[in-house]
Amino acid sequence: MKRFFLRISFDGTDFSGWQIQENSNSIQQTLNEALSVLCGENIQSTGCGRTDAGVHSNKFYVHFDTSKESPVNEDFTYRINSILPESIVVHEVIPVNAEDHARFSAISRTYDYYLHHAKNPFVGRYSLFHPTVPDHTIMNEASAFLIGQKSFKAFSKGHSQVSNHICEITRAEWKYILPENRSVFTISSNRFLRGMVRAIVGTLLKVGTGKLTTEEFQNIISSDNRDNAGPSIAAYGLFLSDVQYPFIPSPDTEDKKASFLKK
Repeated sequence: MKRFFLRISFDGTDFSGWQIQENSNSIQQTLNEALSVLCGENIQSTGCGRTDAGVHSNKFYVHFDTSKESPVNEDFTYRINSILPESIVVHEVIPVNAEDHARFSAISRTYDYYLHHAKNPFVGRYSLFHPTVPDHTIMNEASAFLIGQKSFKAFSKGHSQVSNHICEITRAEWKYILPENRSVFTISSNRFLRGMVRAIVGTLLKVGTGKLTTEEFQNIISSDNRDNAGPSIAAYGLFLSDVQYPFIPSPDTEDKKASFLKK
């Protein structure tokens, strides 16, 4: 058996998320079907993580195994992209060792959450409309409390059957984008809990609009109680934007961001 990684992007609008679910349209199932046609055998892919319904990614890694001698050649990406819908694109095929794993070998993941503060018909599928510009300075002061290795149970989706809520966050910051009048929150960690980023953003927006203080935000983290945190914000503004592996060189991710993010 040979193992390959795929670097892909997808628009999650019309999918139930990455993971296969009964009676729903998932990215994983769609990709498996295309790979099976191309390789001439049943292919079951494994993703670098699980994204919720409506969440997007401009850099997502998948691995799959095949018994074929040479199913992957120079026109592989062209052929699989001709099978896949426009909402899923394969950018690169990478031969890897049999022990390399798309999920468990990842050492860091980065998410971006986008807001726009003026009505814009071109970003509505990929960014949340927030008519007021929040206080980025105070939100960054609060975001500093996220850095480090600690429990993030207060931002974890309930009934997720996860016993370990410890994550190590290495980056958490807000930026205001001019002249587009947009905001983006970027967060990097060794792992994320289900619904974690959207709950963090929802809570930080309460800080940025004066409904919570930075001290109250810090207390929410230490409380380990989801009921104390803010709402889980809409999925369509969230992108998995980077995944790092020790055996894959990291190109400039800014160059690979989807064009609609630059409008």
